[in-house]
Amino acid sequence: MTLTARETIHYLRTAPILSGCSVQDLSRLIPFVSEHNFQPNQTIFQSGSVADKLYIVVEGTVRLLSDKRLVDEISQGSFGEEAAIGMEEKYILSGIAVSNTIVLSINKDALQKITASNNNLIQEFYQSLLNHYSDDKSLKYKAITHSTNIFASNYYPKILGWLGAIFLPIFVFFIASLPRFEIPEDIQLFLTVFSTALVLWTFNLVSEFIPAIIIIFALLVLDVAPPSVVLSGFSSSSFFLALSIFALGAVLTTSGLTYRLVLIILKAAPQSQFSYGLTLFMMGLFLTPILPSANGRTQLLTPLLMDMVEAWQLHKIAKLLVV
Repeated sequence: MTLTARETIHYLRTAPILSGCSVQDLSRLIPFVSEHNFQPNQTIFQSGSVADKLYIVVEGTVRLLSDKRLVDEISQGSFGEEAAIGMEEKYILSGIAVSNTIVLSINKDALQKITASNNNLIQEFYQSLLNHYSDDKSLKYKAITHSTNIFASNYYPKILGWLGAIFLPIFVFFIASLPRFEIPEDIQLFLTVFSTALVLWTFNLVSEFIPAIIIIFALLVLDVAPPSVVLSGFSSSSFFLALSIFALGAVLTTSGLTYRLVLIILKAAPQSQFSYGLTLFMMGLFLTPILPSANGRTQLLTPLLMDMVEAWQLHKIAKLLVV
């Protein structure tokens, strides 16, 4: 039995743990999904072995054992969640086929990609793993959480950024207000507001549009410039043209329309690295009337390029060439 890509996605979606993922995310898993056939009483994985795959039952039944004690019997859904959680490097239980069984395996590295875009998926993996030990399969367990150390190294930039956003404007205003510089009061206020926004942008403390809103609001409240001057950009035709372009790009990207079109195009293109690169170039060329901004076209095509590199494992080929 060999499953098509459409059938594979169907079986992936039948697993409750992956039912919340979009078809676009599941389609990205296809290159990393393998089909396996097991005979009755054949071992799928042993307790203590390396947890590198998540398994989805397509047909048959699988027993999960702890030593010789039966923990769970699965005829639909997933098992081997230890690979998806990423905390444990080994399987806790052993998986043994009860009858002629067909399962799909998903590589651990591919699972990390979809967990990055689905915030609650790790919690679902924890719940699915713990549900194997429960007689009531509808019971929802709370995911295992770990206390967060606010003094961890990756929090230092955020702390430094917020301290800078608080104290740098005070320092800028104090320096700019010195009589020897002879800076007008309006410019002093503008430099103070802009320094706050600059820190927020530099350390990526908030969404990118929030500092811009802060600047506009502060300039209006502090009366640094007339409202007709501050808000003049919003009344120009260029603003609405740029807004419509970004809105169109967002719709094309989030709806998955461009991703599906690219899959259709790549299916017709010759299977070579040169042809794929040429195809992406031509797509960028044809997108120019729709997205005149080079940054917009790059943002649209970069995820597709990364998907192609991962799907065809070109990074591995590059490493081999280097060696």
